[in-house]
Amino acid sequence: MDNSRNNRQRNTYLLLIAAGLFLLIEKTVGFFSIIGILLILLGIQRIRGNSDRKGYVILGIGLLLVAGEHFTVILALVLIAVGYYYLKTRDVQPEGPALERKHFIQSVKHDQDPWVLRSMSYSHVVGETRLDLSLAIFEEKEVTLVLRGLVGDIDVIIPDDVGVCVEGSILFGQLDVGADKGAGVMNRLDWHSPNYASAENRVKLIVSFIVGDIDIKVL
Repeated sequence: MDNSRNNRQRNTYLLLIAAGLFLLIEKTVGFFSIIGILLILLGIQRIRGNSDRKGYVILGIGLLLVAGEHFTVILALVLIAVGYYYLKTRDVQPEGPALERKHFIQSVKHDQDPWVLRSMSYSHVVGETRLDLSLAIFEEKEVTLVLRGLVGDIDVIIPDDVGVCVEGSILFGQLDVGADKGAGVMNRLDWHSPNYASAENRVKLIVSFIVGDIDIKVL
């Protein structure tokens, strides 16, 4: 009986402390900012735990709530992130002769008919890329593909007779390469297929996005 009463008193004290902290933070930061921060943390936890789309929705709502009260701060952080991203990736180019394509919005789809694969660099603000390397005609034995941007939806299919090396990094989102899967914040992955050194045709794939859904399937 005494233990039950002590537990109730302890919970009451903890509730009072939590209420006091909430009022103090609310005065300093703002009610919607607190809710937004809690939703951001909940969204990140769901993404890391379940990798489901609800986590991204919760994260987005939290960011909107925080941005609503601190738009200038959020805009500054976005500009800093964009500047840092371009400083980080400006020197990443395919080795040897290569083509470079830059677009604000870009859609690259080579997943239906045979196509010629050569060293390329694709840069965009928002874009989607669909590549099926089982349909590719290699222009050279070793090819480097660079895919980078702010927001990207990338799907690449690689047959088992092609050696592949993947250098992937995203700030927010999903990064799946073969059986290796990662989701959440600040994902980075360096991956080689077992046959990379011995394969007749090889692809070095460099993927870098701030927000992305990257799915590289190795058959």
